[in-house]
Amino acid sequence: MMLNKINKVRNYLYVLLLGLILRFVSINQSFWLDEATSALTVRDLDLTEIFTRFLPSDFHPPLYYLFLKWWSSVFGVSEISLRSMSIFFGMLTIILTYKLAILLFKDKKIAFLAATLLATSGLHIYYSQEARMYSLAAFLVTASVYYFGKIFFDSARIGEWAVFSLSLALVFITDYLAVSIIGVFWLFVIIFRKTKNWYVNLLAAHIPLIIMFLFWFKHLSAQIGVGLQTKIVNPMWWDVLGKASVKNVVLVWIKFVLGRISFFDKNFYYSIIIITSIIFLIPLVAPIFKGVASKAKQYYLLVIWLTVPIVFITAISIKVPVLAYFRLLFLLPAFYLLLAKGVYVLGKHKRFFATLLIFVNIVSASYYLLNPKMHREDWRGFAKEVQESSQERFRVVFPSLNNQEGFVYYFGAENVSGSLVLLTNYQTIWLVRYLYTFYDIDDTLKNRVESAGFSKIQELDFNGVVVWKYER
Repeated sequence: MMLNKINKVRNYLYVLLLGLILRFVSINQSFWLDEATSALTVRDLDLTEIFTRFLPSDFHPPLYYLFLKWWSSVFGVSEISLRSMSIFFGMLTIILTYKLAILLFKDKKIAFLAATLLATSGLHIYYSQEARMYSLAAFLVTASVYYFGKIFFDSARIGEWAVFSLSLALVFITDYLAVSIIGVFWLFVIIFRKTKNWYVNLLAAHIPLIIMFLFWFKHLSAQIGVGLQTKIVNPMWWDVLGKASVKNVVLVWIKFVLGRISFFDKNFYYSIIIITSIIFLIPLVAPIFKGVASKAKQYYLLVIWLTVPIVFITAISIKVPVLAYFRLLFLLPAFYLLLAKGVYVLGKHKRFFATLLIFVNIVSASYYLLNPKMHREDWRGFAKEVQESSQERFRVVFPSLNNQEGFVYYFGAENVSGSLVLLTNYQTIWLVRYLYTFYDIDDTLKNRVESAGFSKIQELDFNGVVVWKYER
C-alpha cells in the first residue's frame, strides 16, 4: 500500500517535471510586439507612470503589470526572466487542475491524466512562455473554480469563502474577459439550487470584486473609450481583433486541440485537424452517451465552465471584437478535465485513448518548440541585423509608431521614426513592412522612400517581421 502511494506521488512529480521542462524549451526566443510592450512598461516606467502613462491607452487591467514590475525587479527584464513568471503561474495551474480533478471526481487516475494533458498542451505551453497576462488569468480562474467546488461539494468554511471571494476580484483586475467565469458560478447554483443562505453568501463573496470595480471604473471607462476609437481611427484593425464568427469559434477548438501550430500545405493541415478532432471528440462526448453526465453535478460544473464564457464572449464580439482563442486560455483546464473524465468512461479503450491524447499533445507541442518557424516574431534578429550591417546616417522607418516596441526593446528608440521622417538626411532606410496594410493601406511610405531616390537592395523576413532595406 505504501509503495503504491509512493509510486503515485512519484508519477505526479514526473508530470510536473515534464511540464516544467517543456516550458523552458525555446523560452529564449525573441519577444514579439505585445511582449515587448510588457517588457518596456516594466523596464522604463515606475508604478505611477504605469497608471498614468501606459494603462489609459492599454486594454488590460493592472494586476499583471504590477506583478511583472515586481518580478522584473528581482529577476531582470530578459526574455527568460519575464517569461518565467508566466511559467510559474502555468505550473500552478497544472497543480490546481490535478487537485480540482481529485475534488470533483475522487479519482487520482483522472487527476493524473488531466494534469498530464495540461502539462503537455501545446497551447498552454505557448502561453506559459509568453510575457502576457493569459497564464496568470488561467491560474486565477482555475483557483476560483477550485474554491467554488470546495465550497459547493465539500465544506463551506469561512477561509474557503474568503479565498474564493479574493480570486474573483483578482480575476477582474487581471483580464476583463475572464470575469465571465462569474456567470458560470451563478448559472450552476441556479440549476442545482442551494439554500437561500447559500445565495446570500455567494452574493457577499462579490463584495471585494464590486469594490475593485468601483476603484477601477474611471480607468476602465477611459480604456473602453480608447478601444472604441479604434473602430473610427483604424476600422481595418478593428475588423481583425476577433469578430463573432463561426470561423473564430472553430479556431478555438482547433487551437485547444493542436496548439499554436499550422502547416503551409493546407490540405495536410485540414486532414490533421479532422483526425485529431475525432480523437478528442470521442472521449469528450462519451460521458453523455454513457449516461454518466446526467448523474454528476461535478461534470456539469466543468461543462458550464467550458461553454458559458464562449457563448458570452461571442455575444459581446457581435459589437466589440474580442473573440480570440488565446483570450480563452482560462477554459483550457475545463477542457482537459472533461477529456480525462471521458477517457475513463471508455472502459477497455481508456488506455488507448489516454495514450493517443498525450501523443497528439506531445507531437504538436514538439513541433512548435523545435521548429523556429513556429516561434514568435524575431525583433531581436532584426535589431541585430541593423546593428551589424548599417553604416552612418541610417533610419528605421515604421508605418506607425504604434508597432515599434519590439525593435525599440532590442535596439533603442534612436534612429527610429514614423512615416513623417525627412528622408533626405539618410543614406540607408530600413522600411518596416510590419502591419503596413493596417497603418499604410495606400503604401504611401514606400512610394515616398522610392521617390526620394532610394533603391531597394534587400528584402528580409524575421519570422513575420518583413523589412525592406533601401540605399540611396
